Amino acid sequence: MKKKTIIEIEFHEFEKIVKDAYSKDYDFVADQEASNDTCLSYNAKKEKFDAYDKDALNKFIKTGKSYNIAHILFSDLCNKDVLEEGEYIVDISW
Repeated sequence: MKKKTIIEIEFHEFEKIVKDAYSKDYDFVADQEASNDTCLSYNAKKEKFDAYDKDALNKFIKTGKSYNIAHILFSDLCNKDVLEEGEYIVDISW
């Protein structure tokens, strides 16, 4: 049997962290096409990005536009030591 720690965060808390880190508005629900009263999980860790992920992150940083980049943002925020590495559950409820 294994025991692990899971970090729970509300979607609007994550949006604020992203805005504070990148000075861009980020709509988690739209980016992830998430439904109300659901949870999404992410394994956040420090990592180097491939070309596709670098392009997606740079596009967001420059324009604020995003599509399905939450996993990239989680890793980049770990790279920047804004978030700790670990498993995150994002609660979506409005």
